Amino acid sequence: MESIILKLDEINKKLDELIEKVNSLENKQQIIETSANKMNNHIEFIENVYDKVKHPLNYATNKLNSIIGIPSIEN
Repeated sequence: MESIILKLDEINKKLDELIEKVNSLENKQQIIETSANKMNNHIEFIENVYDKVKHPLNYATNKLNSIIGIPSIEN
């Protein structure tokens, strides 16, 4: 009977360790998820800014290139 109790105690300790590790992984996953969301927001911001300045920048570049004598680039 005592050996069964010892085995159960061992199983409980291992289970507690596993629960701690799962909790730790969940915390790390939440941190990574938050960081990924911030990065996605930043990427969307950069893409929006680029979309707004792309055409005026190309226009100015093409005008300057035509003055200098370089053929215009179409995107």
